[in-house]
This record gives sequence, C-alpha cells and structure tokens, in this order.
Amino acid sequence: MIYFMVTAGSSLSAQNAAQNQQAGPVKYATFHPEVGDFGCEYPDNWNVKSGGGQGGVQSWARFSSPDESATISVRGNMTGGALGGAGLAMIQGADSDEIEPPVVGIHRLMKIKLADDYPNYEEIGDYQLLETKMGDACQSVFTTKSLLGGTQRGYRVTLLTGRVQFNMICLCPDGQFDQLTPIFTQVINTIHEK
Repeated sequence: MIYFMVTAGSSLSAQNAAQNQQAGPVKYATFHPEVGDFGCEYPDNWNVKSGGGQGGVQSWARFSSPDESATISVRGNMTGGALGGAGLAMIQGADSDEIEPPVVGIHRLMKIKLADDYPNYEEIGDYQLLETKMGDACQSVFTTKSLLGGTQRGYRVTLLTGRVQFNMICLCPDGQFDQLTPIFTQVINTIHEK
C-alpha cells in the first residue's frame, strides 16, 4: 500500500477550508478491469467510471475526487498508436541524439484537440518527456476555465505503446494543483498496458 500526505493550499472558499481539515494519508486502490487495455492505481476514496475495451470501443476511465472537484480521465486511441508505430519504424537506425520520440509529435497534435475542447486552454512551459510503465510519454501543465468561470490547472499526458495511444487529463481547481500533484503523479507512474 502506498501513502502520500495531501494538504490543501490556502483559499478563501469554505469548501477548501473543509478539505484542509480532512487532509491525511492517501490510500490507493488498483484499477484493473476485466475488459480494457490499461490499469493503474488511484485514491481508494475516489469515484470510478470506466468502459470500452471491446466491440471496437477504446478503453476509458474517469476517476473523480469525492467532491468531484478533481478528475483524472484516461482514454485509449488506436489512431495514435498506429501513428506512433509508423514513427518508430521511420527512426530505426537514425542518430538518437537528433530524433524526438514519436510520442512528442502525437502530444503536439493532441494539444490542438484539447485547445478546442477546453475554454481558454493554455499550456505553461514546454512539455516534459517521461518514462512510464507504458514506455515514452509526454506531459504538459495547462490551465483552462471551469464552467463556472474559475481557473483550473492540470496535466495533459500522452502515453504511447506499440499498439495504443492513451491520453490522460488530470484536472483540478488551480488552488488545489500543488496539493493534488502527488496523486496525479502516482496515477501517471502506475498506469500500465494490460
């Protein structure tokens, strides 16, 4: 069992004040559906919805905090997997110091889609390359506006296996981002292809 300490940042809202009082160690459960392409760890008190993985529908999952203010969404995409496979084939034998992993190009393409899906989408800084249990991944920090107009911050992660591309969005109110980063990182570090 893995534990992280989570404490809320300062805020003027009563909701965040209540969360400050409930801070404590985070216990993790294992998400490992019978049908689907991936598994991971997630906070055991979070809500889980999932589907796909059969009948031509890609695997997906949504993990949400008990108050629904923070979410982690994962969705598979076969098209990205095919593009990544083609990119891997094209770089065989090339000088590795000059070539970006195929996940970088797909991560850039997905930025365009996210900018269409989220109001006032803006990435902060450059992407970061990660090595995960799925292989190469790209992670970007971004901000957007919530439906009620507040600022949200999160991670956008592109994971690429030889078969499937996975897009992960970790999102929460801006003032809770630092507090939730260990949880987001745990899910990112434990996601794996089944």
